[in-house]
Amino acid sequence: MSKDYFAHKADTYEQNRDRVDNVTNIANTILEKAHIDPSMHLMDFGSGTGLLLERIAPHVQKITAVDISPSMNRQLSEKRASLNYERQFR
Repeated sequence: MSKDYFAHKADTYEQNRDRVDNVTNIANTILEKAHIDPSMHLMDFGSGTGLLLERIAPHVQKITAVDISPSMNRQLSEKRASLNYERQFR
């Protein structure tokens, strides 16, 4: 099994205000510039805790989340009830 390089960051990943603000800016740019359609099925590679996913999910039919970090996947799983996504494991 490969090393979980994000194990030490997962619990506090979203507590970094700069990181959250940066992802919010990225999501806003995607929503402004990309032709997002409510019928789309997107894939979020390196989905981490779902910071980007949770901002884009309300605008599409489905997002498939892919991340190799078990720790990040656990954090994302805690959001499962409020998001429309599928999780893929490596």
